[in-house]
Amino acid sequence: MGTNENWPEIVDSLRPYLKGHPAKKKFLKETENSLKILGWRKTNGTMVSHSPADGNPGGPDILLLKQEETTGLQAFPVMTEPPTFMNHTAGLYVGENIRFYYKAPGRENTPVCVLTAEIREDDANGPLLCDLLSFKAFNLKSMENFCLRRYNLMRTGSSFRQWTEDFLSGDTGVENLTGLLMEKFMAEGFEESLVREELDKLDLRVRYEKGHAAITLRNQCAPFSPDPVTGPCPGQATTRTYTGYKPSAY
Repeated sequence: MGTNENWPEIVDSLRPYLKGHPAKKKFLKETENSLKILGWRKTNGTMVSHSPADGNPGGPDILLLKQEETTGLQAFPVMTEPPTFMNHTAGLYVGENIRFYYKAPGRENTPVCVLTAEIREDDANGPLLCDLLSFKAFNLKSMENFCLRRYNLMRTGSSFRQWTEDFLSGDTGVENLTGLLMEKFMAEGFEESLVREELDKLDLRVRYEKGHAAITLRNQCAPFSPDPVTGPCPGQATTRTYTGYKPSAY
């Protein structure tokens, strides 16, 4: 967790409004106060508040503005309602938690949440959020690039989870897992014919259900052939099932 000292101050400012349904005007005021902690000011024009009366329905409640010599005026929206559309590439939502939203290319105006910070002092994303939103260090292009990286990470995580499910599911699950075991034991010096024979005895089964993989080993021992270590085999296959694999969510 980072050490940004502004995060506990923001938590202290917003936490009283987490319970119940505070009046929007009061919550908006505390949101403004939280942004002031990060260096944004109404008095110098770097923070501008809007209301429905301004004729901007569905628009941001607050607009953060910063003038740069090389890039010109940078505008970053802050909303107190989860956005269903967004005219800007990146934006901030402040409510029961704090979220960065990103409008990905090809998704029209539909924003995607790419980072969430719960309003509590021990949230690991809180200090990061403060670093990104600090007026002194704020750069709109850097913010958009950060959101793009987060978006790509989410897409990769979702794809990897789907690849894992596909690898363990259906008719190919046993074949894929057997192939991995073959590679492992042959790399350790076992002969291919021996490994294949022993794997056939195990009668390996793979089942993927409800986010969990179940691997079943059926030890096909010969009827009434006692083993000097484990004892007599009763003439039936012994079954062991291993469950619990679940791809992590991103």
